[in-house]
Amino acid sequence: PNGVVFIDPVPPAARREVRATGRWAGHKWIVSDVALTADGKRAVSVDGHGLVIVYDGAKVLKSFTTEAEAFTALALSPDDKVVALGCAKNALKWYDLDSGKEVGSI
Repeated sequence: PNGVVFIDPVPPAARREVRATGRWAGHKWIVSDVALTADGKRAVSVDGHGLVIVYDGAKVLKSFTTEAEAFTALALSPDDKVVALGCAKNALKWYDLDSGKEVGSI
């Protein structure tokens, strides 16, 4: 309700940061959604300004910025290669997680 994201398993240091600030490392804005990879070892987050970040624990592995949208939902493909982002404009966009390029939309 207050914009704080809670997921497990999250390292204690990252969990404390999210609870204290409502933000994750690398994001300037409050995180809209988070998904875990199929193996549970990495997390992918998106904020309301379209910044997508891939984490290994509390470490940022990669990030990319999408076109500025009010993203509110995130999901990963079963192979963790594509991230789907839902936005407040009733649109769904797919991005290649490695390149950050848009690969589809509806």
